[in-house]
Amino acid sequence: MKKYQALLRPNAPVVTALPVYIVGMEKHSIQVSEFEKPGFKTESLLPTRLLSRLDVPETPNKGLLYGRNDQHVWRKIVHMRAE
Repeated sequence: MKKYQALLRPNAPVVTALPVYIVGMEKHSIQVSEFEKPGFKTESLLPTRLLSRLDVPETPNKGLLYGRNDQHVWRKIVHMRAE
């Protein structure tokens, strides 16, 4: 049995902020696919229409990247569902 199943109901939403480390011009972070192995499915955090109004691009895994140019650690905000 997966540990999260004792805490979450099936289809429960989970929103988390993952660190993104800036090294030079490169961004390094935990791959969201690591959460898919234990049974989470990624979903868009915000509707596409709202993202285009805010001029905020989605990351390839449907998350949002948040940070300022002077920061060494940014945040990738991701919405997932427990399967």
